[in-house]
Amino acid sequence: MKASATPSATACNARQKADGYTANDLPLKNWIAMSDKAPVGQIGKYVRHYRLEQNKTQDTLAEKAGISHSTLSLPKRGESVTLGTLIQVLRVLDQIAKTLIYLK
Repeated sequence: MKASATPSATACNARQKADGYTANDLPLKNWIAMSDKAPVGQIGKYVRHYRLEQNKTQDTLAEKAGISHSTLSLPKRGESVTLGTLIQVLRVLDQIAKTLIYLK
């Protein structure tokens, strides 16, 4: 596995701003008009946001979730992953409960 440097807080904030995220919310989109790749890409941005907020590298997150680095990078490219994989990643980021509340 390739070692990645821990992202700095300044770099995290710049990336989050570029992705359209703030610390408290996610951008609202017209989900119906989106292609199938677009919501998957948004999920990738969501994972990235919380990964950077917790100063976790991609390699660390992938390892703790029990998946490969390449699998972790699929959503940010708009490529799908299994629901089980997404749950593993969200659990490592302590976002599973927050995410499931929206599904109630």
